[in-house]
Amino acid sequence: MALADAVRGFTAASILARGDARGIDVLDLSVGGFWRSFQAVLWLVPLHALLLLVLTRSAEGDAVAIDWTAEYVSLFARFALFPLVALLLTRLMGLTARFVPLVTAANWASVLQGGFLVTALLLISLLPPDSRPMLQFFAFAATMVYGWFVARSALQTSGAIAFGFVLADFLSSLVLDQMLDRLFLA
Repeated sequence: MALADAVRGFTAASILARGDARGIDVLDLSVGGFWRSFQAVLWLVPLHALLLLVLTRSAEGDAVAIDWTAEYVSLFARFALFPLVALLLTRLMGLTARFVPLVTAANWASVLQGGFLVTALLLISLLPPDSRPMLQFFAFAATMVYGWFVARSALQTSGAIAFGFVLADFLSSLVLDQMLDRLFLA
């Protein structure tokens, strides 16, 4: 894993997180840069472990059973699914030229989203149980808004079209998770 690629990707994702679409210009949008952006999933592995540790406790403090193998299969499958959804949608919408920027930006942005979500959930877990659901919703919504901004910036399109991409990603991930749950529970 090339540290220089990660630094460049994280820098771009951080610029985008500040609401500056010029973060896209920092990314390596070559074919090699596109493929190297998939190393971002390796940065998500420890973040996902922290997230699972947070989720192993219910709101009441009781232990919750989590199938770590299933969770990691789901993580890698979702990471592979988005480019397929993006490829289909960029072709349907006439945005094929923006496919590489979208996937590259989304890959690096996912690490920032994961770090934010883990940090937020860790802090929220310290609060009284009855105050957690609304704050968890806001943390999730913040990651979705960021994903929308990344999509809009990478696609160089309207907010509505970018929202469609984010919604398609979210819904396809839900379907994939349901399929994987059935597979692992069988």
